[in-house]
Amino acid sequence: MGGLAAGIQEKGFSDSFPGIIVSSSQRRPRRRSLWANFKLRPPIWLMSTRATPSFLDFLRLRHRHPMLKSLAVLASGGFLGATVAQSASYPATGSQNFSYADGVVTGSTAWNDGSAVASATPDNPAATVASIQSAALRLTADGVFNSVSSFKLPEIDPGQDISGLTVSFTLKLKAAGTPGQGMSVSFGDIPADNGDGEFGFSLPGGLEIAWVTYVDTEEGATQGEIVVYANRVKIASYPETFAYGDTFRAVNLQWTAAAGLNLTYDGTPVVTGLAVPGFTPGVGDRLAFSARTGAVASQEIAIDTLRVSTTPATTVSTGGPVISEFVADNGGSYEDEDIEANDWIEIFNGSTAPAAMAGWYLTDDAAVPTKWTLPAFTLNANAYRVIFASGKNRTVATGVLHTNFSISKTSGYLALVRPDKTIASEYTYGEQKKDISYGEIGASRTQGYLETPTPGTKNISLVASGPPAEEVVYSQGGGLLTNATPVSLSISAPLAPGAVVRYTTTQALPTELSPVYTGPFNITNTSTVRARVFEPGKLPGPVNSRTFLKLDSTLTNYNGSGQIFSSNLPVIIFDSFGVNVDGTTDPGAARPFRPAYAVTLAPDPVTKRTKLDGPVDYRGRSGTHVRGESSSGFDQKSYAWETWNERGEDKNESILGLPAESDWVLHGPYSDKTMMRNHLIYSSFQDARGDWFAPRTKFVEVFFNQQANQPVSYSDYKGVYLLVEKIKRGTNRVNIAKTNPLVTTQPNVSGGYIFKKDKASLGTTGWTSTTGVPFQSVTPDTFPTPQLNAIRTYINSFETALNGANYTNPTTGYKAWIDVDTFIDWQLAVEISKQIDGYVFSTYFNKDRNGKFRAGPLWDFNISLGNANYAEGEYSTGWNYDTTRTAALSGQLWFPRLLSDPNYRVATFDRYWELRRGIWSTEAMMARIDAVSELLRDGNPTNVTNATALANISPIARHFRRYPILGQAPWPNPSSATTRTTFQAEVAYMKNWLTERLNWIDNQYGILSTPGRPPVMMRSDNGGNAQITLTPFAGTVRGVNFPKGQVYYTTDGSDPRPADYKMPTSTNVTILPEFSQGTWLVPSAANGGTSQSIESWTGLDNPPNAASWTTGTLGIGFETQTTSSSNPFKYYMSGNHSGDTTWNGGTSNLQDQMYNLSSTAFLRVPFSITADQKARLVRLQTKLRYDDGFIVYVNGVEAARQYVKPETMAAWNTVADAVPNNFTDTMGATTGVTVDISNAIQNLKEGANMLAILAVNKSVADNDFLCSPSIL
Repeated sequence: MGGLAAGIQEKGFSDSFPGIIVSSSQRRPRRRSLWANFKLRPPIWLMSTRATPSFLDFLRLRHRHPMLKSLAVLASGGFLGATVAQSASYPATGSQNFSYADGVVTGSTAWNDGSAVASATPDNPAATVASIQSAALRLTADGVFNSVSSFKLPEIDPGQDISGLTVSFTLKLKAAGTPGQGMSVSFGDIPADNGDGEFGFSLPGGLEIAWVTYVDTEEGATQGEIVVYANRVKIASYPETFAYGDTFRAVNLQWTAAAGLNLTYDGTPVVTGLAVPGFTPGVGDRLAFSARTGAVASQEIAIDTLRVSTTPATTVSTGGPVISEFVADNGGSYEDEDIEANDWIEIFNGSTAPAAMAGWYLTDDAAVPTKWTLPAFTLNANAYRVIFASGKNRTVATGVLHTNFSISKTSGYLALVRPDKTIASEYTYGEQKKDISYGEIGASRTQGYLETPTPGTKNISLVASGPPAEEVVYSQGGGLLTNATPVSLSISAPLAPGAVVRYTTTQALPTELSPVYTGPFNITNTSTVRARVFEPGKLPGPVNSRTFLKLDSTLTNYNGSGQIFSSNLPVIIFDSFGVNVDGTTDPGAARPFRPAYAVTLAPDPVTKRTKLDGPVDYRGRSGTHVRGESSSGFDQKSYAWETWNERGEDKNESILGLPAESDWVLHGPYSDKTMMRNHLIYSSFQDARGDWFAPRTKFVEVFFNQQANQPVSYSDYKGVYLLVEKIKRGTNRVNIAKTNPLVTTQPNVSGGYIFKKDKASLGTTGWTSTTGVPFQSVTPDTFPTPQLNAIRTYINSFETALNGANYTNPTTGYKAWIDVDTFIDWQLAVEISKQIDGYVFSTYFNKDRNGKFRAGPLWDFNISLGNANYAEGEYSTGWNYDTTRTAALSGQLWFPRLLSDPNYRVATFDRYWELRRGIWSTEAMMARIDAVSELLRDGNPTNVTNATALANISPIARHFRRYPILGQAPWPNPSSATTRTTFQAEVAYMKNWLTERLNWIDNQYGILSTPGRPPVMMRSDNGGNAQITLTPFAGTVRGVNFPKGQVYYTTDGSDPRPADYKMPTSTNVTILPEFSQGTWLVPSAANGGTSQSIESWTGLDNPPNAASWTTGTLGIGFETQTTSSSNPFKYYMSGNHSGDTTWNGGTSNLQDQMYNLSSTAFLRVPFSITADQKARLVRLQTKLRYDDGFIVYVNGVEAARQYVKPETMAAWNTVADAVPNNFTDTMGATTGVTVDISNAIQNLKEGANMLAILAVNKSVADNDFLCSPSIL
């Protein structure tokens, strides 16, 4: 095409100022805005005053993190020399013949060449599959299912770009049964995981060749295939009938930028001269193999006689510094340290010697060649420096440079002038286009418009004398094919003379070699057409595409009804172009986004139903992958979803009426059988605050076709999902300031951060606060060192203030550092719902520029509202933050200290009751739940079971026909889930649990130990005037004495507490000391204990068999070890004998009566209480040393239980059936537990009372036991 050329320009490296990244050979252009949500690990060494990193280290870092390309860090140092390009190979000579002993893997003494072999299997620990076997490298083994392995070569050409790649090896495929799944060879930026076998590593800008050996006959396949992927897109596929046995068959792969891809297998050419658009090799790229077996198919895959070689790209010679690229219309793709998208100029020293830049000039006016003087710095050979043309005139050589002029967008002049006033480089240019650069490229130094800006890096781009051509215009949009009538898709002829439209139907980008469009496409099956305009003398126009997804008869004739599928919920349909997205689930490995096409449909505003042949809400290219930690192993997968433009970059889109953004989550509520726990918490707090304290949501039904060349069918139904806005920075999400790696100083470095406390995630920056709280970055993905230091220092300062003596001071204490309201609301959300992962996982925070540390947004509440079988999650009582809890995952963060401030506690009380009077009133929450239930049932009152009749077409009925788990208890459901066999029963359970929870919390807030309620407000009319009466709350609540007092009020919204008001105080009184006198009985048939009811011995009256009970000093227990030095239990039998290693437990040692005979002991401890104590009592607690559990009674009424399930009936043979795995003897005996039994206050009597305890072991065979109580 006239005026159109492709070129590669070599770039070098300089670290004249360590951290001022002015050059380096660099990989493909970034696939997003250059700064938006930048991804890099913090280069800790950049700020170090110690040794400068090696050239190789630096290149590797820049390759992994392109955003470092012009990051400024202020330091000093010397230049590194330019690298001389040369061919490279693995191994250095000959071939890798894997001549090692069987079982050897990389890293051993025998094999230590920098390569890496790894494998994973479902076994625990995983079996070692990938290893040397019979002098070859076995990647998978026949008969070993669900395995994945990888073999990764070291970087063989450090610091070099390449223009050619040659790979040769021999391959053995051997299978006794059904072979599968396959293997791949990949070249690119290889991640840390094992890949996905025949799907490779999904490499942006990479090349992958796949051997798909599994023949899916159910999908109509008759043979395997060899598939070529470039830039994550399938370029071509070639059917192949693979031969199996012990024979190794030759594979030869060769790629060059000029000739394309040649591939032969077993001596037969597979493809010759295949163009692979999108493959852009870069510095640091490596070769890797990935192989896997499936659930029902396996095979041995082995390789041998491997050799890999690369050809370096040609170095560009400019004779000295030149302007290699500039952008005059920056649309936001590259920002300066002020987060502003200014023009920029790139200077390149394409010579063999460093250049001293002092006295050089940049100008935009030929008449004024010395308009802006460059400061003194050295630009190394083959090195780059980016300078912003912003008019800000910043000339600190060790900082980010800015000229005193901006570049004209319409047309103009730009030149680099030597100190002697001669022109080193100049451009006279025409009108510039947004985010299209102008410069020179390739060894010929062709000047023109560059399609892809690459500031500070190699120009890998198309170049032309004119800007991009016009856009492609289609006759219609894409979407769903809902009938057999072909869709005629036509493309309008370009307006420009000589212009043509070229297209592909393989997902690949159209190139100048693609076919020319000549007439309409008749589309009858799932298809994609990608096209762009090619005009002589111009860059190709923007790529535009249309994708159509075919629906089969199971959807167009749903349930044989003659009607197309419909729902009262929105519907989302995905197609991943044959990639098994569900096959990559490991949360500990990289889970790359897989290209997909998405269509969303919303209910018709009149009919209130979504029909698959109805109007489309959204359609477009997307990326998706399985998300979640534990949930990634559920049958119903959750997905991360990005909406993309044609270049695979984020594109903001409004989905189903939600504000436009590019990042979404499809939460599969598999273990939440109500479907709504996340929605309830998110929506209620979104309504309460309205500041994106929680994400917005939509219930949807999802279809996801992951089969190649197949229509979307009902078999692709994935169930009911919750579409959730992903946590990220943005005006429609967490609305905080932007940042980028150039931000290093105050005030910009003070904020713009989202971070979390969670399980460790790949690709994040982690750090720990001074009190030991672990954090990791969220937005940006990684924190450069200056930003990490800023947020770490701020949080450490908050913790110092919080733990200081004057922590309550509003000016110098914790309030100076945190947004108190967000912390209160965050804790209320966690505690009201009893989200048992709260304080530990999925705990998010954010900080705006010049703002305070804020808690939130809320995230991950599906394991809440009674939906957990650990950490006391099924119980509706108890605080998660309680420091006395011994349950797994108990956490507190800073909240116990915060709540020790009476003013913070009062503010929490006020906010709680504000919510309880409104959004979180019991009536409002029940109504919210009922509305969701009605929505999911589509108004159908029929009980939904696992086998609801097909006539019930409600979303929830479809969901449980797809996932029949009602009446089951998949992790982490409480065991009681097995008794609930309908959706309605699950909803009723949650409503009852929430009602009990709210009732319990209602009596927990107060001042110090005094429970309180807001005053009761009564209105009456007095002669037409409203009269308001305020009285202290005096309701009757079981077990609670509410304080009397005077009611204060204001009418201006201010706090009604008087200025001199002193907080009430309380006095702790020990009513029953530990080691008091008591009576006990180990029940047996002989002593009558096994025939006694619980009621017969837990009250004030003596039990019928009182003569059989033993009286003595508490506690009671036994330990099968000979001395108390081996276990702490004997220290607390028959009094306090702590430290007495000879004590054997005395008369309270129950080993002979209990061990292998009984799991329980009955205990009765009398105590007295005066009339004055009873009148003033506001809280009652018992502290017990125990093992393994107990049920406490006060005057015959159950008051509390520990590690005995709520549904377990108390009896003489009860066992502790809810003991967490992390419970230890030390926790039970030394630490003990304090349990609130205030609900028993109403049962107390003046004078004599009875504390009775059913103390239990896990079994009769348990080898130790303890119960030693007291009452506080």
